Amino acid sequence: MEYEQEYERKYASSTLLRQVKEQNKDFCDVPVHVGTWVKRFHSCILVESGFFDTLFHTSEFREHVTGVIEIRERSSNIVDEAIQFLYNVEPNLNKDNIGEFVDIAEFLMIPRLKAFCVKWLEQTEKSITLIAISLPLFTLYDLDVPSVSDYIKKHLIELMNGTELLNIDANSLQSR
Repeated sequence: MEYEQEYERKYASSTLLRQVKEQNKDFCDVPVHVGTWVKRFHSCILVESGFFDTLFHTSEFREHVTGVIEIRERSSNIVDEAIQFLYNVEPNLNKDNIGEFVDIAEFLMIPRLKAFCVKWLEQTEKSITLIAISLPLFTLYDLDVPSVSDYIKKHLIELMNGTELLNIDANSLQSR
């Protein structure tokens, strides 16, 4: 999935966010299920996601008929924060969850969220731990973070002598 090189924050009405918080069924017309977790959202906001837009507009999908979206194999907390991002609530990214957010941005086809994650990677202080987390993401999700590439070039010997990169596979190192 392509993503914008610059992350631009958009603004949602506090009324829409309040309706989600209150789970107002008159306006929040789409229930999203992740395991036993269920939360309702506005279809007019969800369509910014290519995933939801496709489900809503393709009659072959069960979700198009039932109006219920079921997402599997993802954390409900990450799904909720990714959808909240569509309402312009920025997730709190860190080294422990950046991989999950890049993954959900790709899965839900939210280019703005992917750009937000890339911006976070670009601006976060570089460390061997961050590099070990970032390298697989580069290959899996076609990310380009010049500051990480520069850090690798400047600290290659240190990186090679450490143990943090022992679990990195060959694909993670291609073109870096």
